Amino acid sequence: LAKFLILNLRQGDCFIDVGAHFGYFSLLAARLVGADGKVVALEASKKTYEILNHNTRLFQQIKAHHLAASDVQGELVFYEFPDLYSEYNSTEIGQFEQEVWVSKYKPQRIVVPAMPIDLLLANAQLAPKLFKIDVEGAEYTVLQGMKTYLANATDCCVVMEYLSQARGNEAHQKAHAFMQDLGYETFVFGEGGELIAVTDVDAYLAQSGSDSDNVIFKKGR
Repeated sequence: LAKFLILNLRQGDCFIDVGAHFGYFSLLAARLVGADGKVVALEASKKTYEILNHNTRLFQQIKAHHLAASDVQGELVFYEFPDLYSEYNSTEIGQFEQEVWVSKYKPQRIVVPAMPIDLLLANAQLAPKLFKIDVEGAEYTVLQGMKTYLANATDCCVVMEYLSQARGNEAHQKAHAFMQDLGYETFVFGEGGELIAVTDVDAYLAQSGSDSDNVIFKKGR
């Protein structure tokens, strides 16, 4: 993913980081888009957002939000794990019930503000070239909240985490079908960050022996 960003983000571009965590990809994108570009970093976890905000505070082109991307505006229930397991913070914690560490590191239930990305983009008058979505099972809901932009964009790319069938990927399958219906082609990354077309993501993961990978939905050249 880092190689892909380096190859594709240019000075003045706009990058949206949904599920920004501590800000690694937001900071990389800020370097690539420069002072004239824009990076919007969304993080639903309050504790993780505080670290994200600290890490990105020196970059004026980064706007960090304590916010969950969703399909409606309002509030939603979110679960925070301790920092060591914060990558699993999610609205859907049932997927981790069988993990050994969950019994020791219980999540904290919080309520967070939520907003569709379509509304966020309209309010800020942004036209992103590239989105990164890593939201631990809420991908389909996030995409539903950006349907207008995705449908009307002529040159847009969405990078999304995709789980294998063995991990329960119904939401990811719905997200894939949704993007196909909007006219987006499906790719995975090559070793150098280049795009490799795939038609069956589940078969690709099974063949590669991976339980998850980044999937890229691209529209336009």
